[in-house]
Amino acid sequence: MCSYAYENGHAERLNGIIKNEYLKPWGVKTYEDLQKKVDRAVSLYNSERPHNSLGRISPKEFERNISTLDTQDSMPEVPLALNR
Repeated sequence: MCSYAYENGHAERLNGIIKNEYLKPWGVKTYEDLQKKVDRAVSLYNSERPHNSLGRISPKEFERNISTLDTQDSMPEVPLALNR
């Protein structure tokens, strides 16, 4: 939860996607069914659904790509004179 409604936009957007793109079309009938389908929907959202903000890849793929970066290659070298 947050202090102000405008701070909650990202969470509400995610909830809307899970509800409208996954749960409603799947036709949830019981609470137990809902629990299983929410787990599946979140898994699909994170592993298969491409996200525009991530360059049309899934969050899981984005995380995998980030974790394989070699930090030494991505950081510019600082001249020794500046390291004093």
